[in-house]
Amino acid sequence: MIVDDLKDIILGYRKVKGKTQEELAEELGVPKDVISAIECGTFKHLNPSLKKKIDELLKGYDKSELAAIGRGYRLQDNLGPDFKYYLEGLSKKEGIKTEELKKMPELELYKFIGKTPYDYVELIFEGAKSAT
Repeated sequence: MIVDDLKDIILGYRKVKGKTQEELAEELGVPKDVISAIECGTFKHLNPSLKKKIDELLKGYDKSELAAIGRGYRLQDNLGPDFKYYLEGLSKKEGIKTEELKKMPELELYKFIGKTPYDYVELIFEGAKSAT
């Protein structure tokens, strides 16, 4: 597991499982601050015990899919109200109606968003243009 992707993998795992940071921290036997730091990307050096627990927790999951889901959620959180323009721009780029994107199951939408190779600023700009 690449530690740089760990923040997205852990966030994606939490979203898939519907867990809070507190619940995941309890499950791993660590303080909530550790989960928060991992998800922020500031906790980069896992001790062997925590690494083993995380590896065990993620067994059977596709880590690249979890990372995509985490990236999608992170992007939505970071964009805030501009997320609607991002979706508009993405729909233009991908040839999918915005309504269809909005109808996607939540995890599928965020996985789709997390896998897109486009520059988010470009998509927001395109989406904002079409909204005016």
